[in-house]
Amino acid sequence: MNGADATLETAAGVWPLSWQSYVGGSPAPEVPLFLGSYTNEPWPTWVLGLPDGTRVALDIVARHGQAQVLLRWRLPNPEQGGALLRVRPFLSGRDYHSLHHENSAFRFDPEVRGERLYFRPYDGVPGIEVASNGGYRHEPRWYRRFHCAASRR
Repeated sequence: MNGADATLETAAGVWPLSWQSYVGGSPAPEVPLFLGSYTNEPWPTWVLGLPDGTRVALDIVARHGQAQVLLRWRLPNPEQGGALLRVRPFLSGRDYHSLHHENSAFRFDPEVRGERLYFRPYDGVPGIEVASNGGYRHEPRWYRRFHCAASRR
């Protein structure tokens, strides 16, 4: 998994919680958010303020020595009202030295085992296990023309 596209839908609209940079353009989407706070204890946590006043926290936990990462979005003030989180993971099956391009060999379909999903994009590449307390809707899509400055070094 190379990243994710995340949005939060509230009564006032749909707000992006992630940004991507595309070749020939600026980061998208361009929506005014503010960083309410950041801490790295006990793990990295960002609290973002949305234009409608909603605050959402993103926690990222990486397990030392393991290829495991936990991403957790939460409303630090649940009394703010309901919200719908949508997350689209970016799966590529590439190592960090390679770029990835659209191809017909990529397998989008996950294996479903209870509440967990297992993606195996290519033979010989480690799979991706996804655990969530949300629902899953299968809508595979290729994202094109990413600007990967760090990958080009």
